[in-house]
Amino acid sequence: IVLNLLKAVQGTKVGIKNRRLRAAWDHDFMLRVLMGGAHVG
Repeated sequence: IVLNLLKAVQGTKVGIKNRRLRAAWDHDFMLRVLMGGAHVG
């Protein structure tokens, strides 16, 4: 499920590994992933 959410995020041209790491470091990005790519902020 998480991989599908990470793949669905628009606006980033990086790989799944880097998106996963960014979600771990950046809480706003994590919320964006969990909300299905909606803009947070």
